[in-house]
Amino acid sequence: MNQQLVKGAAQVAASKRSTWNQAFQQNLNASLAAGAKRSMQRKAEKARANAKTASYINNLNSNVDTTSLTPSQQGAVSNYLTEQKMIYANAARRITKLEPTHPAYMQLRDEMNGVQMNFTNLANSLNQYKQDKIDYLKDFDNSMLSAGNETGAFVEASKIYTDEGYIGIGQGGSLNFYDENKGEYRKYNEITKPFLKDTTAGNSILQMNEQVYNSGKELTGARRNMVRQKLNNMISSGGRDTLLSLASDDFVIEGGLGLQDPSLFDKENEALLKEAVLDGYMSVLEDSAAQGAIDNRPKVSGGGRGAGGRKTLNEEMPAVQDAFDFTKYATNVPPKEREVKTRLLVQEINAIDPTKGGNYYSRGDFYNLYLDGMDVEDSPKVRDEFINTYGNSQVFLFNEKDPLRSLPIKMNTDNPQDLYEFYLKNSNLNSRAQNYHIGQYDNYITSSEKQKENNTTSSTGEGIDTSKYN
Repeated sequence: MNQQLVKGAAQVAASKRSTWNQAFQQNLNASLAAGAKRSMQRKAEKARANAKTASYINNLNSNVDTTSLTPSQQGAVSNYLTEQKMIYANAARRITKLEPTHPAYMQLRDEMNGVQMNFTNLANSLNQYKQDKIDYLKDFDNSMLSAGNETGAFVEASKIYTDEGYIGIGQGGSLNFYDENKGEYRKYNEITKPFLKDTTAGNSILQMNEQVYNSGKELTGARRNMVRQKLNNMISSGGRDTLLSLASDDFVIEGGLGLQDPSLFDKENEALLKEAVLDGYMSVLEDSAAQGAIDNRPKVSGGGRGAGGRKTLNEEMPAVQDAFDFTKYATNVPPKEREVKTRLLVQEINAIDPTKGGNYYSRGDFYNLYLDGMDVEDSPKVRDEFINTYGNSQVFLFNEKDPLRSLPIKMNTDNPQDLYEFYLKNSNLNSRAQNYHIGQYDNYITSSEKQKENNTTSSTGEGIDTSKYN
């Protein structure tokens, strides 16, 4: 599998090439399917462009001058210079035969000055282009480019900053590049260049996250409003590039905020995107503050139920009850309904902790990513290759940074205990609480059975209602 295996939206439509999830496809909302498909296509196009740039960098010899033009580009520049020199020489020859007072004298002198200006403009443009190329390749190699860039910016850069950019010299010595989509040359200074991650804003949010955690207090009231306003000012001061970077890059959350609606990134919806980004980071900060309040609570030794005298058992029990609720998916279904069940299960998984990117996929959806990444059609042979690589897991964890390291999840989706453990491990409980409640699974089941027999409810918090899952 190559690097063209691309990131997808958390709710991606089933590919028409695959028959693995036809049952789900029949029930998928048509508008959502269309939006997800467009999102997938853009991400696949971006991945192909970035793979091209990465290949160009990898193939560069250490002695190669990255600022040198290709033979085709150099030819375009040489032809223009030759043409301009002829214009200059012709004007110079003619002006020597005229008196300064002759009406044509000023016109010829303007032509000569114009040629010199054209040479200066072209030289400046070429120098700027060469420096931009050095900067771009360096930033790309160091993963400094923001994922919030539009696909077109990466596609354009993958051409003009490698060896595929076709140069043309326009009026006034302007440096132009050929746009295949429009079938015309565009001025270099009008082409949108990919912008960098706003690491300054990202680091500021990390500091805020650390501060609210260390405060040991939940983020509420006037303090919450102050933090939100600070976030708002930070985003506004950086403009649209900062907004897109915070929405897409992995500063506090690996993989970014995981915003799934592609229409949010349209320019006309900038206000909606800003609100979504604010809500996303406020959710992270509130969770950190709440966890800090728990972790910084004075420890009480002995006497308490739970692990190590922990006194937050009742606060943890809702997550445990949710984990038991999650086991409702532990039902054996006919093969034709397997994908539908798994996709519903995955939607629940991705909603467990909203601070995470939501990178779990059903088998059918992940297979469609595989088809797009490999640029192949569904066939028995391709399915066999997929199985040999990833096995028969029903759930997959997609690696945003390195698709080659995407992992099949070893979990029996028909086993309630497997689902219970998986849910808790993906919840926002700390590891100590997770391990404790996972170890209590059998006790909770036993307690529930006793409750059924006695028709009573425990007040200790350990009596989980699991009767409906037995």
